[in-house]
Amino acid sequence: MDCIKFCGVHELPLRGHDETVDSNNRGVFLDMVSYTATLDSVLNDHLENSKVAKGTSKTNKNGILDCMYKVYIEEIKSEIDKANFVSLQANETTDVSCRSQLVIILRYIKDSQPVERFLAFIDVHDRTATGLTHLLKEELKSFSLIKILIAQAYDGAAVMNGSRNGVQSLMKEVYPNAHYVHCYAHQLNLILRKVCSSNKRIRTFFSTLSGFGVFFTSSPKRNDLLREISKKQVPRVCETRWNFRYKIVNWIKENKTELLECFKEIVNEEGWDDKSVWESVGFKKSLEDF
Repeated sequence: MDCIKFCGVHELPLRGHDETVDSNNRGVFLDMVSYTATLDSVLNDHLENSKVAKGTSKTNKNGILDCMYKVYIEEIKSEIDKANFVSLQANETTDVSCRSQLVIILRYIKDSQPVERFLAFIDVHDRTATGLTHLLKEELKSFSLIKILIAQAYDGAAVMNGSRNGVQSLMKEVYPNAHYVHCYAHQLNLILRKVCSSNKRIRTFFSTLSGFGVFFTSSPKRNDLLREISKKQVPRVCETRWNFRYKIVNWIKENKTELLECFKEIVNEEGWDDKSVWESVGFKKSLEDF
């Protein structure tokens, strides 16, 4: 159990690609158990001589994880029982394996301090308002929230914030006090994007900034040159988070000299493809005009 907790705290995968005895890399969990056995004679004897269950199979690991999650949920329920009010935060997104998932978070006051508790990741097969609402209701039905759930926070998508048939409206049928709050981070981003889009020069400025990130991250060769000259990585741009644009503005301001050197080398040195050269010419001119 301690090995599983360690992997969870450090966001390490439990399973390895090849967990056979002869594998050189059996995964973090099994290798950690094996290492611990070299320090613990009782554990070592169990792993070597047990004929029934060693406790290292995927079934045992999943069983332990399920038990830990149940204990975690019971602790959240205990905390909520002492809370006066609770708010719900949820967001649906696509993960790296192209699976649509809904993340659910509960927020409430504990010991005079606001706390946020992760509740669940849920696979989404029906992305309509009715489908998403059903998932939320099923996940929350074991909690006593009908009277104390006072807020529900989502992004501004029509399926979430629709006043008649959106998720927030359907949730109020069960939780009448759950007032909808449009995510402030999304609001800020939408407002600033709208303001910037009304001015041609500002719109061009931020479009060019996004291009810097794509230019370097889409080519290992260009990225290597950037790291060689500036010793830094270009920050990524997130379309729904304005603070990421703030980061790249600061980064370009602080590394303007190094970036110009990169573009000059690409333009003047042999061995670069035509696309890299003509894009570097454009980025160099834009950077000189900033």
